[in-house]
Amino acid sequence: MLIRITVINEQGHPLPATLRINGGQGYGLYQSDIGLNGVTIDSENMPGVLSPDTMWTVSSPGYQSLIVSGNAIQQESEFTLVKSNATILLVSGMAAGVLLFSLEKQGRRVKGFSDMAPMAQTGIVIGGLGVLAYLLLKGNTGNDTVSNAARNEYEAELAKGNYPTISETEAEQYSAELRTAFDDCGTDDGVVNDVMERMQNRQDLLLLVATYGTRSYKGCFDGDYFSEHSYSLPQAMRSEHSTGRIREINDMFASRGINYQF
Repeated sequence: MLIRITVINEQGHPLPATLRINGGQGYGLYQSDIGLNGVTIDSENMPGVLSPDTMWTVSSPGYQSLIVSGNAIQQESEFTLVKSNATILLVSGMAAGVLLFSLEKQGRRVKGFSDMAPMAQTGIVIGGLGVLAYLLLKGNTGNDTVSNAARNEYEAELAKGNYPTISETEAEQYSAELRTAFDDCGTDDGVVNDVMERMQNRQDLLLLVATYGTRSYKGCFDGDYFSEHSYSLPQAMRSEHSTGRIREINDMFASRGINYQF
């Protein structure tokens, strides 16, 4: 199937971007530039590219990266990227600077906030609250496709009599530990390894992925440092680990007869 990928901003204008496809059973790493007219990909030549385990990442300088799973990709897929938090803060700062410069040019010396006109004070307060709300809420958005799919499969397997070796409580505990291990620069590999070692069958992993859902943490390499990224567990694992390390974890699962890959 030929897949057409286009990228736009919030105003609907085309954006140049980079597409990175990573993971999935039998599938490695693919990267392509996306021009203003988009890019076409032939999925027939890319086994596994549309599987739930494959992550599609679209990024553009100054915008927050967007990550979706392969099974959410349509023949005509249009991605909308939003400005990164750092860009919004920069624009807000420049706007405030222009305002103060304008007042100065009008012969009115502004010594501080209290010396500004009421309208200017109101504008700065509203703008500041808007930026604060954006910073607090933007990091909480995420794509639940992967975790929802894991939950549906997990419950379907339960109905067939296939059970996990870990409990719901343990799955929540492990999810919290992993989120903490991913947070900020540097990953606590000891915690990640310990949790992965505790997975004894596919149901364990499906329960873990479903329980983890999408959780926000501050990363170093995706987007800007000031943003909190909301990832599913497979997305976070690929963001925090090299392709080689992910392969080692998947090989460990395979050696135990567990049919699951990050």
